[in-house]
Amino acid sequence: MIANAAPANPVHLTARCPLLAVMAIVAACGDGVLRPEESAGIRPLAIVSNPVGARQAPTGPMASVLPAVYVSFRPGSFVSGISATIANPRAATVLRVALTDGGLDPVPTTAEAGDNLEFTIDLARGPPLRFVQVVPLAIQATVVRTEPPAGARDVPLNKRVRVVFSEPVDPTTVTDGTVRVERDGDPVPGRVTASDGGLEATYEPEQDLSPGREYTLVVDDGIRDTDGEPLDQPVSARFTTDPGPACLGCWDY
Repeated sequence: MIANAAPANPVHLTARCPLLAVMAIVAACGDGVLRPEESAGIRPLAIVSNPVGARQAPTGPMASVLPAVYVSFRPGSFVSGISATIANPRAATVLRVALTDGGLDPVPTTAEAGDNLEFTIDLARGPPLRFVQVVPLAIQATVVRTEPPAGARDVPLNKRVRVVFSEPVDPTTVTDGTVRVERDGDPVPGRVTASDGGLEATYEPEQDLSPGREYTLVVDDGIRDTDGEPLDQPVSARFTTDPGPACLGCWDY
């Protein structure tokens, strides 16, 4: 399964106690706030990268190059989540995004280390969930999700496998050695590529996979982010292909 460990960034929560229970977060139902000193060992709701490179601010006489921070949620983070608003009061920016399957693939927003990002999650039922996370000075990249996800069944035989990272990674470190699909411990021949922005890796098998077989997607920590740091931990995600009738001419990979 995808490793779910995440650094203990300072997290503040303001929500009704039932929502805290749903999110499996332990906090006193006094003022409903989880303070930084209470957050040790509690997984943050959002994955927030450290400032990465820079991106161009809106054009105009005051245009400048500002650092980008990538924000993401793992699938299922907000089961009934519809959308999220991410505000940075210091930079006077507001970003509104739609959620998919209770998660969010990485999106960039302007921020610097130490900024407080204010999150508002609109839910299908009940009041919105609000919390604040601090932008870290340094943090390792992690895997946000894989496609297919760990434990998936009936995966199409010609399925392209995708890995989504929490921040851009160095494309030269995305190889058939660091991202691969295995069967019974042996690599399955395929082509691995990194997206232009470095947020995704794609594996495409040379031939259709075999029906009704278990495969394992392996992402190891040989992958480096743009700061040269390895992934926080390797990932191993097993999935099973569609057990439908074997096709004539398919290779037994």
